Amino acid sequence: MVCGLTKPKIVATLDPNPIHMDIRALPSIVTLNMALIVTNLDVVPLYLKVRAVATGWSFTTKTLGRVGVTETVQFYLENWGTRSKPSNEVTDVVTVTFDAYYDESYLIKRGETSTTFNVHFIDSSSPEWTVDALNNFDDGTPQGWTGSVTYGVYSIGVDGTYKRSPPYSLRVQNYDYYGRTGCYTYYPEIRLWKQFTTPDRDEIYAIFDILLRYQSAVADLWTKYVMFLFNSNMNSMIGRPFDTVKTSYVSWDKWIRVLSPLPKNLTTTVKLNLMMYNHRASNWVANEYRWLYMDDFKIISRNP
Repeated sequence: MVCGLTKPKIVATLDPNPIHMDIRALPSIVTLNMALIVTNLDVVPLYLKVRAVATGWSFTTKTLGRVGVTETVQFYLENWGTRSKPSNEVTDVVTVTFDAYYDESYLIKRGETSTTFNVHFIDSSSPEWTVDALNNFDDGTPQGWTGSVTYGVYSIGVDGTYKRSPPYSLRVQNYDYYGRTGCYTYYPEIRLWKQFTTPDRDEIYAIFDILLRYQSAVADLWTKYVMFLFNSNMNSMIGRPFDTVKTSYVSWDKWIRVLSPLPKNLTTTVKLNLMMYNHRASNWVANEYRWLYMDDFKIISRNP
């Protein structure tokens, strides 16, 4: 979503838009996070705030800070809004307002502008949906999924310990043996993909249930994002754009469901990429394992 502002002159992009959630995998209180990219096309630096309203939601006004002339700055709005989990399918319309100021004290206002985005809640268990593909790995194979890693040794198979439903889940393992001296920084990535042909229906989703785990005696490993793509097009993302802050933005040891819309009537490669950040500041010798689990992958579709 791009909104052009005449006074002040900025371009703001909210991602994702719309947001898709499956009420079958949500907690009782839904939390909204969002990435925001702002470019200042005005003749003066601007100090920005962003606020939002929607029926049933509670939002926190976020102070974004200074954006210089011609500067593009990326923000992450964490825990921006909350609402109770809906009991039925619904689309919420959120109105977002950007307030721009001349001064860092936010006293002299330059102007404001508003735009909207949608939060679309579906119920994947509804009989309205057709299950076009189901990979539950219960036959003890990867069922056509393959992958790669950027560091260390890659392997793929099934696992009976960490699973969404018995008896198996898919497990991608990334193994490294380290014996280095001095400071060392690297960016391990796990990639997973499979080709599908989508049906000729108007509403289609890929449903990913994933779990991230690691094991290391000297672990300094942080998750940055999991990106979901079809072919080479980014479709959705959890976490934040990559940085070298020593903080994880995607939870370890927790099953996460992601709903990713797909184009209709197309042969496409469905992909997910897990990006991590690893840093060592001293001499060390260790084995390190990084795992990506997936279970009960589905493609569902319907004509609304």
